[in-house]
Amino acid sequence: MDPASIFRAHGGKAASYKFLDDWRLLQSDGFIFDEIIGLGAPEQGIFEWGETRTIQSPGWRSSYGDLESTKYALWNTVTLLLSVIANGERAQQRHPAIFKLPSSFNLALPHFKSRQWSCMARRRGSWYQWRRWRRAHDALTLGDKPLRSFFTDVIPEDGDETTYTEVYRSVQRAVQQQRFMLTKGGYFGWGPDDPFNKDPAMGIGIGDKIAIIFGCSTPLVIRPRGDLFEVTGEAYVQGFMDGEALELLESGFCNVQTLPFC
Repeated sequence: MDPASIFRAHGGKAASYKFLDDWRLLQSDGFIFDEIIGLGAPEQGIFEWGETRTIQSPGWRSSYGDLESTKYALWNTVTLLLSVIANGERAQQRHPAIFKLPSSFNLALPHFKSRQWSCMARRRGSWYQWRRWRRAHDALTLGDKPLRSFFTDVIPEDGDETTYTEVYRSVQRAVQQQRFMLTKGGYFGWGPDDPFNKDPAMGIGIGDKIAIIFGCSTPLVIRPRGDLFEVTGEAYVQGFMDGEALELLESGFCNVQTLPFC
C-alpha cells in the first residue's frame, strides 16, 4: 500500500530541493517539529521483540489531552498504520475493539467458541505475533500508565467477528518492522525498524528528530550528522499525518528550514 495514497503530512506543500556537491548532498525544504525521547522494543528476527532494549521516558506527558483522548489516539495509532484494513480505509469508530483483543489465543478461544466465530477460531497459528508484541510492551509507560492498563482480555457481549477480524489484521501489520516511539512534544507513533539488523546504532534512537519534508507524504525520522542530516526512515506520528504540522509554522513554533542530507 502506497503511503502517498493515504497520508498527506506535507499538507499540500510541494517539494523544494536541489542536489549539491556533484549530487552527493541533497537540500530539501521542511522543518523539524519533534524529537524521539522513548522507544518500545525493537523487532529481532521474525516476530520476536527485544524487550530489554525498551527505553522508557518517565517525563513523557500526553499532548492528546486527558486519559480518554490519549486512549483514542492510541487506538488510532495501533489500528491505523497504513490506514489499514481491507481496502485501506481509515479505522472506523468501532475499532476501539483493539483494547479488548485478548493478549493470548488461549484467553481468546473461549470467546470465539461461545460466539461461533469460526474465522477467528482459526487464528491460533499466528496469534503469537500479537502475544509477543504485547508481552514486550505491556510495561512501557505512557506518562504514569503502563501500556497494559489500556487493554483487557474480555471481549464484550456486543462484539462482532468482522470488527475483531479487521482489528486483528491491522495489528498484525502495525507491529511488523515498526518500532513504537514517544516524542518530546507529547505524541507517539511508529518509526522504522529492521528486524534483521543487529546493530542498535543503525535503528532509530533517542534524540533522533522528526521532520516534515515538503512533498513527503509522511514525517521522516532524521539524525544529525555534524552539519548534515541522515534519513533513518518514514514515520507515523499520530495527529500529524494530514498536514496538521503546518499549524506549527503558522503559529511561529517552527520555521521553514533548508535541511542538508548526506
